[in-house]
Amino acid sequence: TLFAGKRYKVEILLSNRKNLKKNEGYCGYCERLDGTRNPRKFRIALDNNLNRQETFETLAHETVHIAQYVTNTMVDRRNNEVIFNDRQYLLDTDDPASYYFSPWEIDAYGRSIGLVVLWRIHSKDKAKKRKKSG
Repeated sequence: TLFAGKRYKVEILLSNRKNLKKNEGYCGYCERLDGTRNPRKFRIALDNNLNRQETFETLAHETVHIAQYVTNTMVDRRNNEVIFNDRQYLLDTDDPASYYFSPWEIDAYGRSIGLVVLWRIHSKDKAKKRKKSG
């Protein structure tokens, strides 16, 4: 669903961080680990104090960002400049609206909801199959 039928070899390192929510104001983040034009190595860091629901939502959100990077839908540039869907944006780090209303965040927040719902459906289906076979 994230890569529309294409296959990419992507490496993701998951890590826990203490008190991201409290100290830095967010539940997790994604960062590119390779400096290439077509990144394939990433780290997703999650606040280790998240409950199960927050963990899945944050992981889904950051996974959408990885898909944006891998497909070159989003490209970070210098000085808070971001290219998204071939349009240039300047992120104002002093204005929270600049972040929350940026098209890449709207995309990530929206698609992460769908990913969590699909995960729940898939998990329920697997549990039903285990019950029937067990």
